[in-house]
Amino acid sequence: MTQCELALELSNTTSYVYLILGFFGGFLFSMFLVSKVKKKPKFIDFCTGQGIKRLYRIGPHYYTKDDYDKNLDARKTYGEI
Repeated sequence: MTQCELALELSNTTSYVYLILGFFGGFLFSMFLVSKVKKKPKFIDFCTGQGIKRLYRIGPHYYTKDDYDKNLDARKTYGEI
């Protein structure tokens, strides 16, 4: 094996290491975003014929105050929180 072949082999290994590190970094960043969304639900106010309602957004789902409280109580009961 010549020095040129060894250099090419090392560069391929390095690219695989960078690829794995990139996937790992992306995974950690996505876990950070998921944990941030779960801890702080977003509030959305909208006006209906019966007054202003507030919706809580957790992930892709929207909940009213009552549904949000029931969901939170159920999660505490089953030990998910």
